[in-house]
Order: sequence, then structure tokens, then C-alpha cells
Amino acid sequence: MENLQISSSGGVRQGVLRSLNLRSEEVERTVLMFLVYTLTSVGLIWLELSTVGLFLDEYGADKMPWIYIASAFIGSGLGFVYSWMQKILPLRRVIVIVLAMMSVPLFMFRFGIGYENTKIAGISIAFITIFLMWLWVEACYVLNDLNTSITSNQLFNIREIKRTYPLVSSGYLVAGVVSGFSLPVLLYVVGLKNVTLISGFMVAVGSVLLYYLTEKYSQAFPETARWTDDDEDDNQEFTARKLTGPLQKYAIPLVSFFVLAEVLYVLVDFQFYSQLELQNPEDGASWIASFLGLYEGIQGVFQVGTQWFASSRLVERIGVFVTAMILPAGIAILGVLTLGASLGQFVSVFIGLVVLRFLDELLHYTLLETISPVLFQPIPDNIRSGIQTMVNGVAEPFTTGVTGVGILILLWITDKILPHESESLFHDHQSLVFIGAIVLLSLVWLFAVWLIRSQYVGLLVKSAERGRLGVSDVDLRALKRAVVETLEQPGAEADKRSCIELLTQIDPKNVGEVLAPILDSLPPSLQRQSLETMLQHPNPAYLEAVRNLSQQPLPPEVLALALRYIWLTETEPNIDSLRPYLQPTVDPVVRGTAAALIMRRGDRQQKAEATNTLRQMLAHKQERERVMGTRALGEADYLQGLRLHIPNLLQDESLRVRCALLEVIAATHSEEYYPSLVRGLGYKSTREAALGAIVKLHNDAIPLLVDLAEDIHKSDLVRLQAWTALGQIGTVEAIDILSGNLITTWGTTRRNILRILLKMPSETGIEGVLDRIGRSGVETLIEQELMFIGQIYAALVDLSPTAGYLRFPAAGTNIPNGSPTDAAQLLQRALAGLESDAKERCFLLMKFLYPLDAVQAAAFNIASGQPSLVARGLEILDNTVDISSKRSLINLLDQHSEREKLNNLSELMVYKPLSPSDRLRRLLELRHFLSDWTLACCFHLAREARWSLTAQQTLVCLRHPTGFVREAVLAYLKIASPRALVELLPRLQNDPDHLVSAQVGEMMAELGAGGRR
Repeated sequence: MENLQISSSGGVRQGVLRSLNLRSEEVERTVLMFLVYTLTSVGLIWLELSTVGLFLDEYGADKMPWIYIASAFIGSGLGFVYSWMQKILPLRRVIVIVLAMMSVPLFMFRFGIGYENTKIAGISIAFITIFLMWLWVEACYVLNDLNTSITSNQLFNIREIKRTYPLVSSGYLVAGVVSGFSLPVLLYVVGLKNVTLISGFMVAVGSVLLYYLTEKYSQAFPETARWTDDDEDDNQEFTARKLTGPLQKYAIPLVSFFVLAEVLYVLVDFQFYSQLELQNPEDGASWIASFLGLYEGIQGVFQVGTQWFASSRLVERIGVFVTAMILPAGIAILGVLTLGASLGQFVSVFIGLVVLRFLDELLHYTLLETISPVLFQPIPDNIRSGIQTMVNGVAEPFTTGVTGVGILILLWITDKILPHESESLFHDHQSLVFIGAIVLLSLVWLFAVWLIRSQYVGLLVKSAERGRLGVSDVDLRALKRAVVETLEQPGAEADKRSCIELLTQIDPKNVGEVLAPILDSLPPSLQRQSLETMLQHPNPAYLEAVRNLSQQPLPPEVLALALRYIWLTETEPNIDSLRPYLQPTVDPVVRGTAAALIMRRGDRQQKAEATNTLRQMLAHKQERERVMGTRALGEADYLQGLRLHIPNLLQDESLRVRCALLEVIAATHSEEYYPSLVRGLGYKSTREAALGAIVKLHNDAIPLLVDLAEDIHKSDLVRLQAWTALGQIGTVEAIDILSGNLITTWGTTRRNILRILLKMPSETGIEGVLDRIGRSGVETLIEQELMFIGQIYAALVDLSPTAGYLRFPAAGTNIPNGSPTDAAQLLQRALAGLESDAKERCFLLMKFLYPLDAVQAAAFNIASGQPSLVARGLEILDNTVDISSKRSLINLLDQHSEREKLNNLSELMVYKPLSPSDRLRRLLELRHFLSDWTLACCFHLAREARWSLTAQQTLVCLRHPTGFVREAVLAYLKIASPRALVELLPRLQNDPDHLVSAQVGEMMAELGAGGRR
């Protein structure tokens, strides 16, 4: 019963994690980051709302433009300070110090607020304090978001952050709800002026929690400060790169999009606070803060609901650009309604601005945040991050300041133009002027969206032509329009082909929606490609378009595909319409297709006629007839009497016929001929066809492939083909097999499996491994490789020429005393090769956890051997890797001696010096991890140095599947134990390796002659 309860609770936990799209090993980090972001955001929102209340009550909204202007400079200045701190301090210290320093002024502000009557240069200290409070809040928001983003990128790898960051970032939305509804209570308990102390306490608690997080996951952060040289080089590279042509035409409206979003946000914000000030009752500051708190709480509830349940679904349903138009269109419509209702005195300006700001805040932080990455997608990867940084880090803050200047100018103009009959009436008219400006700018914003869309389509096409566009984060509607425009317009056929391939990859089920209407206008090669693609998911909706195409003069290959499509999608096919295609004068491609289709659904007489046609094709003298006849067999549901032709076709002199037959065996699931598919993998001429046929069997082929892949007596090349086929099958069961063998195999086999899993499309192999063994399992595999490298270094040190194990050379040799033998040098080189292979496997394993390009760049630089490039590669790893054994890994990859590296691996293994002979015996105990050549070198060295090995080591290796290993063991036994060799030789006379059997024969003759003498 207790076990049942434990199992039930575990199932509930896994269900919750699946609903949140999290893995168990990510939960703690995600929860801690969520708490840090939420706590600090709660404190900052409390401070912001109370500061707004104090500012509006004491000094009015007309001073707010100066806040916007100053905040632009403050934000940029703090960004430079943040960057400078990273150059002198380790990153995990920087993020904690920044968050802690954010809280310090909050405690000091409380004292400044109390000096209302004390002035400096005619300005009260209270005014200066409140002004600085607002600036500090704006700066803290920037630093808090930056801190959260940087910390999350360090704690989570590129695949984890896709799952975890949406939850972490929603901490701000949750904080809006909590802080908004709790602020009125907080004001009642502690008072408005004491809120700064509580806010400082919340931010301080967040910094303590962040300190705990950075200490617990210290391996996720680099230990050293950021390198300035590399940063300068990168900056120079970006600034030197200029945008030209279509990219420039796209980048200008793209930047305008975000600039206009910021301008409208500031204008709506300013007018909202201006009208809020006019509603100010006697207890102004507290009332404003309480109102804003409730407003923030209600708005936060809607933001959380929109972000969690509506944003992504809305984008998928209506497309990126319709979604992008919702906010500017909504602002324009509400602005016009507010103008009309206010002029007609139906609704006050204040109510209109409350609704306008609610819409702006709601959609700005939900829909706009959702579509922003998609708009940057068509920009090449090498400049995308730079443009994003320019937009978010430079353009938006600068726009805030410029908008502040614009507000001051507009306030001055309206003050001169508008009548001052009534103060409230003047302010209403002034607000209406601003609302009119907001409406005009929102229309300009809509125009910018339209410009982006037009250029977005062009860039999508060019991206497809270059094979650069990915299959995610694109607007599918825009992509389909782009493909249609490209296919209909004159252009290179290769470009059109790549567009069809991309569309097939992204939306294979609905590809006919785009291709069917334009089939008539395509050249034959593209008609063939289109029909092949549409046949993967036949849809009766496109039957008439294909039927019309089939009635035109077509090449045989295209006509055959059209007939097949019509036959598969038509509910009641007319079989008599296919019979004319069975005539010998018809091209064999069409004839074979027609015969196969009739065999599927014809009556007995029709099937007999089709069978006779195929029988004649299979026995025809011309190769093309036999090839097309054989291919037609794969389209028939049942081979029936034609099955008798398969043995002869397997021996056909034509390679094309044999390859076609392998596909037929897979298509018809002829299990009795599956061994022929396996044998086909062993021959270069049929390997590709056999591999493709086996992959088409999907899960049915898995038992065959597992037996083949795990057969140690098969060649490495054939076993690699079996593993490759499992990867190309790509089902859950296939990934289970690959993931399981990843743990149990070693050496070349593990390397092959890693490469296959990494090459699987859409990172299914990577996700499959992480789902099954988790991040901790991958880290364990890396540690295994590091421990194995430690054993290699121990062997290199103990078996080095300076160890003196050849002080007494073997009898009959001319080796100088103490000099390395050929066998010793071969073993040294073999061990160095094992080290290189193990390092490669470490880099392959790291690609399961970290960005592929970062790991590849590090591997490339480290492999160069140049000190400056090695240092750069190690720096990349230091800033990317966060496994617990990171220090050991980086020290191992550095340019140190083997003995120094052994010392650096002390956390994973303890090195104890051994005598050369003991070290060799220790190596042979690890024989399952050694390559075949290294194992042979061990026996050659033991023979030359005349070291004794254990009987178990010798006998086990004598049964090794590789011939040259058995050769080396026999050569060792001839020196070490001739008597035992005499007893073993008769059992080895029939060795499958001809070289070994010849060696056995020579030894038997030699030892037999010696016995007679």
C-alpha cells in the first residue's frame, strides 16, 4: 500500500511537470529564479506605485517628461557600469552585487522624503529624493530584467531555457498581481512614506536568495572576469558590418516598429498620469497609490491569463502580422472613440485613457513580447543578436528620452494655443491633442507593420533559397504566400525547388494547398517534385487539379505520379481507364504503375492481366523494363504469383534491379527476405538502397538492426550502418535503443551513436536522450570519459620511455639499453589516439547540453594547438559549461603535461604510480574500454619487454573478434609460454581470419619441428 502511494505521488509529480513542460532536474533552479524575480519585482512595483503617488500629488504630471529624459541617460549609464563590472569581477559576484546595491538606496530614500522644508539651491530635498526615486525605479527595472536574463542564460542551457524562461519571466506578471492587490493593505499598515523600506527589504531578500542560488550552482558561472579583448574584437566586427539591400529595407521598418511602440507607450503613460492627477482628492498621494495598486492587480490578472493561455495560440491561429496589428489598431480605434465620446461629453477623458492604457499595458507585455523574436527571425544569425541589442538596448531608451523632449515641446505649444478659461477644461483639451497625436502615430505604426510584412516575405524566400531558414519561429501564412509568389514568378528552378522543400519540411500535411493550384504552370521537374510531396499525404480536395494535369501531355514520370495520386484519392476509381496503359507501347514507368494500381483494387480478371504485364516486364531483356517492373511490385498490395521472381531478381546482373528489389521487400513487408536487406548493408553497391529500405520498415526493422549492431563479429562499418538506420527511423522505440546503448557501449560505438543522435532532425535525438537519462545522466557520461582519460594519462606517465622499463632489453634484440622500442612507441601513439577520441566524445556529449555552435567553436580552437586559440576555446567553455566537473574538464583540455593533468583530475580519480608491468596489466583489465589496436600494442609490448600477463587476460583476448589482436596474443604466448601455446594451437587451426590461421600453421610447424629435434 505504501509503495502504491509513493507511485501515485510520483505519477502526480510527473504529471505536474509535464503540464509545466519541465524536467525534474530543472525544477529547483526554475523555482529559485522565479522567486528571485518575483520578490524583487514585487518590491520594485510597490516602490514605483508609491513614488508615482507622491510625485503626482506634490509636483504634478507636467514634470514627468524630465523623468523620461533623465531615465534614458540613467539606463544607458547603468548598462555601461554593468558591462564594466563584468570585466573586473566574476559574473556570479556581479549579479549578486548589482541586486544588493539596488536595495541600498531604497532604505536611504526614506530619510530624504522627510526633509520637505529643507532646500538646496532653492529645491527641497524631498523633491530631489522623489525625483531620484522615480529614476532609480526605472533604472532598477532595467537592471533587474538584465540580471534575470543573464542569470537564466547561465543556469540553463539553450534547450532548457526554452522551457524554463517563460515560467521565470512570468514572475513579473505574478508580482504585478500580488503587489497590486496588497499595496492598499500595505499603505494602511505602514503608511505611504515607509513603503520604500519594505520595498528595499524585498529586493534585499531577493539578493540573498540569488546569492544562495549562485553558490549552489557555482559551476554554472565562469570563475574569471570577462575577457575584454574578445569583446572589443566582436564589437568591431559588428560595427564594421553594414546592412545593405533587402536587409536594410527590412531593418529600417523593424526598428521603426519598436521605436513607435515605445513612443506610444510613453505618450499613453504620460496622459494617463496627467488625468489621474486631476482626479486627485484631498488624501492625494495615498489615494493615487491605492488606485494604482488595484489597477495593477486587475491588469496583472489579465496579463497572466493572456500570456499563459492566449498569446501563443493567437499567433498560431491568425499569424504574426495580424497579431502585430492588434495593438496599434486597438489604440487607434480606442483613441478615436475617446475623442468622440469626450467631445460629445458621453465619457470623461479619464475613463477613455484608463481603457487605453489598460489595452496598451496588456498587449505590450504579452502579444508584443511573443512576436518580437519572430520579427527578428529572417535576419541572418551572425547579425541578429547585434540588431536586437541595438533595438532593445539603444533605440528604446533613446526613444524614451526623445519622446520626453517631444512632450515638453507639445506642452509648451498647447499652453500657448489653447484657451485657459477653466483649468480642468484646458487639461481636457490638452489631453485630446495628445490623444489625437497618439491616433496618428498608431496609424504610422500600422504602416510600419505593413512594410515589415512585405519585406519579411522577400527575406523568407531568400532565406529558403540559401537553405538558411529554420523550421521554427516563422509565420506560416507569410511563408506560404512567399512560396506561391516565388513559384509563379520567373526565376531559377533551383530556388523554386528549395522553396518547395522548405514548405514540405514545415507543413507537409497541407503542402497541396499551395502546390495543387499551380501544378499546370510548373516545369516538369517541379511537377514531379510537387506530386511526390503531395503523395506523402494524399488529399481528395486536390483531386481535380491533379486530374486536369493528367489530361495534358506529360513526361512518363509525372504521368505515373498523377495516376497514382488520382487512384489513391478517388473514392470509386475507374479501373478501365487504366487498362490502355498496359499496352507494350506505353512507357514502362507508366505501364508498371498502372499494373500495380490495378492489382490493388481490380477484379480477378483485371489482376490477372496486370500480373501478366508485370511478369513480362520482370523477364524482359532490357534493364529499364526490369527496373520499372520491379519498382511496380512495391506499389502492389500483394505480390501473389510474382513472389516467385524475387530469388532470381536478387541475383540479377543489374545493380539497379537489385536495389529496386530491396525497396520492394520493405514496401511489401516480405519478412522471409529481410536477411537480404541486412546483407545489402555489407556491400558498397547496395548499401544506400538497403539502408533506405530498412528505414521504411520503421519499428519492424528494429530487432534486425539491434542484432546486427550488437554483433561484435561484424565489421565496424556494417554495425555503423545499423546504428544509422535506427537513427533515421527515429521512432520512440528506436531512440530508446540508441539511448540505452549510449550508456552501455564505449569507444567507437558510443561515438557513432552520439553523432547519430545529434544529427536527428529537430533535435529529437537530443531531447530523447535528455528525456530518458536526463542532464545528470549526460554529466555522468562526461565524467566517465574524464576518468578514462585519467587512466590513459596514468599509462602514459608510467609507461613513458623515461620510466626505464627497457633497461634490460630482450635477448636477441639490438635495442640500446633504456631506449623506446617500436612496440612502446606504437602503444604511446595508440594511447594518444584514445585520449583524442575520448575528448571528442566529451565535446559530443556537451552538445546535448549546450549550444552546438559554442561547443564546436571551443573544440575547433582547442584542437588548433596555438596558445592564443586554445585560450579562446577554454574561455568559451568556461562561459558555456556548468557541469560539476567543469574545472577538471578545462584543466584537462589546457596545454599541461600528463602528470599535471593527472593532478587536476584528483576529484575524479586517485593516481597511484605503478611499475610499467603492473600498469600494463592494469590497462588490460580495462580492455573493454580500449581500442582493438591499443589492445594489440599492449601484447606486443609485453612480448618485447618480457612481462608476464595473467592467464585470464591472455585467454580472453585470444578469443577477441579482431584478427590482429589474436595475432598479437599468439606472438606473446610464443615468448611467454610456449608450452601453453602448443596446447592451444590445435584449437585455432580453423580461425576465420586467414592471417591468424596462417600464423597458427607456421607456429605449429615450428614448434613441432622443435619438439622433434
